[in-house]
Amino acid sequence: MITESEALDALLPLGFTQEQIKFAVSQTGSNAQSIEEIANFIVLTLPDPSAAQQPSQPVLSNYSEQHQNAPHKLVLIVNSALKMSQGSTKSTVRVWLDQGEPIIVVQSGNDSLLDLEKRCLANGLPVYKIHDAGRTEVASGSLTVLAVGPAPNSEMDVVTRSLSLLK
Repeated sequence: MITESEALDALLPLGFTQEQIKFAVSQTGSNAQSIEEIANFIVLTLPDPSAAQQPSQPVLSNYSEQHQNAPHKLVLIVNSALKMSQGSTKSTVRVWLDQGEPIIVVQSGNDSLLDLEKRCLANGLPVYKIHDAGRTEVASGSLTVLAVGPAPNSEMDVVTRSLSLLK
């Protein structure tokens, strides 16, 4: 079981709010066996910080049976404009990497993350913005990663296929 203190220590530096983390820990209770499970709960059920007081239905609950049975993936779009070091980039995206589902890490290139977010939302894709805590090389509040999905591969590809893999 992950304690609230452990979750706060691990997830605050990744840009999650204290309210989101505490709410996720309270909802997952003794079921959460890893930090990744708590992060996934936040990403899938709390689309923005204000939702911590009024939880929404999980994103996947609105999918048809066809969507639920289709192959899914999660795409993490790293903000290329920030020119983060490999170490900072890895620590920003590491929380999702051990979950077992396909996770693709790409770079934003010439597209801004906010423009990509608009395109994702217009196509009905779940998104989550990750802001840096500012404890290392990136200014506090910087938008470092846009998490898109999980969603069916075919729907994700409409927006993310043209993005280059992170090098």
